[in-house]
Amino acid sequence: MSSKIVRIAAALLATALFARTSSATIINLDGTTGDPVSIFLATGMYDITPIGVEAGGLYNAYDGSNDHPGNWVHAYTISSEELGSTLLWDGTVHESDLEALANAVSTQFAITFDQEVAFFIFDTSYADNDGGVSLRLQPVPEPSTLILLALGILGLYMVRARSHRSVVGRFGAENVARSRLGSTALRSTSTSLVR
Repeated sequence: MSSKIVRIAAALLATALFARTSSATIINLDGTTGDPVSIFLATGMYDITPIGVEAGGLYNAYDGSNDHPGNWVHAYTISSEELGSTLLWDGTVHESDLEALANAVSTQFAITFDQEVAFFIFDTSYADNDGGVSLRLQPVPEPSTLILLALGILGLYMVRARSHRSVVGRFGAENVARSRLGSTALRSTSTSLVR
C-alpha cells in the first residue's frame, strides 16, 4: 500500500511540475521593428528568463548598429499600467550575440490585477539593427497550490495508517503478533527440512 501512495504522490508532483513548464510562453521581440508584444496576464507572479535559439527562441540578442560589428545587446522593456516601464539590460555592449545572451538579465514581477503587459525593445533607430530578443514568460505557482499538494499527500498517508490500525483492532494485537511468529517459525522449519 505504501508503494502505491508513493506512486500517487510522485504522479501528483510530476503533474504539478509539468503544469508549471507547460504554461510557459515564448516572446520574440524583433529588434529591426520595435513592435511590442502585448499579452493579457492574470493576477499573479511571473518569471521572465532570456532564452536563445537553442532553447526555442528566434533570437539570441540584437546588434544595435549592424554597420558597426560587435555591438550586441540583450535589452528589453516591460510595461504595464501597474508596473510602469522597466528596462532590463546588463548595461554592456558585447562582441557577439551569444555573449550578450549569456549576460542577459532575468527578472520576476507580480501584478495585483488582470492587465495587458507589453514587452518591447526600445531604440532610437530600428533600421540599423539586426536580430532581436527572445524571452520565456512563466507564471510562478502560488504557495497555496503547493500546500494543497502537500496536504493531499499527507492525507493519503493518514488513510494508510488508519487502515493499518483497523486491521490490528479487528484481529487483536496478539493474533497479529502470533501470525507473524507463526510465519517465521514456519519459514525456519521449512528451511531446516530442505537441508
